[in-house]
Formats: sequence, C-alpha cells, structure tokens
Amino acid sequence: MDPCELPADSFTESDIARIHLVSVIESAATALGQYAQMVGEDLAQAGDYARRAKRLGSLDSLDSVLRQAVIAERVRGTSWETIAEALRMEAPDAEARWGDAVERWRHHAFAGTVCTHCSH
Repeated sequence: MDPCELPADSFTESDIARIHLVSVIESAATALGQYAQMVGEDLAQAGDYARRAKRLGSLDSLDSVLRQAVIAERVRGTSWETIAEALRMEAPDAEARWGDAVERWRHHAFAGTVCTHCSH
C-alpha cells in the first residue's frame, strides 16, 4: 500500500523520517540513472557529460540523501557519537553540521505531510 493513501497519524515520527529518506534516495537514484543511461548509450553531445555532472552536483542529491539519513538516525534515537563514528568525524562536528536540519525536520514532521510527492 502507498503510504500517501494513509492518514498522516498512521505513522510514527521514525516511519515518516524513513519514508522521506526513501523519497530522497529515489530522486537521487533517478537523476544518477538518467545520467548513467546517457553516458552508457552515448546519447550525449559534446559537453553533455560535464554539463550533466555539474547539474547533478548543483541538485545537491547526495548531500540530501546524507542529510535525510542523519535525520532518520536521530529520529530513531541514534546518538551524535554513533552517527559521527559512522561518518568518520567528531560528534560535535556532526551535530553542528546537521543539528539544525534535524530540528527543522522535527518541527515540520507532524504538520500533516507524510509524502513529499502527494498532498498528504
């Protein structure tokens, strides 16, 4: 069943964080897949490889995946220390980098929106 078809109150905060993470991953994968198809099928004109790669970078796709992954980890109770260890950085640096994003997400998490691609 599509989560968008269920009422927002059917989900825990952790469920919503995971749904959003999946959505961000799917968007990044789609963009990367289209780029790979263009390169693999040699559908590019001169300059397209670099142009599309730059566009992917400007979409902030992979940073969005990492940001939402950190949010999902924090929502499920993972400590900054564990997140930092997984990312090979110091806990204060991880919290400084993503702490505001986590708090903004939590502030908006139960505003009635489960899916980023539908009207819930």
